[in-house]
Amino acid sequence: MKFSAGVLTQATTFYDAAGAELFSHSVGYGYTPAYRLIQANHPTLDNETYSYDKVGNRLSELLGDINTGNNTNTDSGTTTPVTS
Repeated sequence: MKFSAGVLTQATTFYDAAGAELFSHSVGYGYTPAYRLIQANHPTLDNETYSYDKVGNRLSELLGDINTGNNTNTDSGTTTPVTS
């Protein structure tokens, strides 16, 4: 993994039993200066985008073009609806 300027890139390569490369892909992650995940770009999945309030609570989660309307509570690992 490589981290610079708020971006982390993870490259993965898969091999068969004989050691021949099958395929590889990279996932890019974008972070705020406070190290909060704001974006994940996948080569084969929907991209993810997150927003936060001033104190760091997650306000929104967008998967591809779908707003999940959920706030992930990272302390308990549960997902709760965002209310305004």
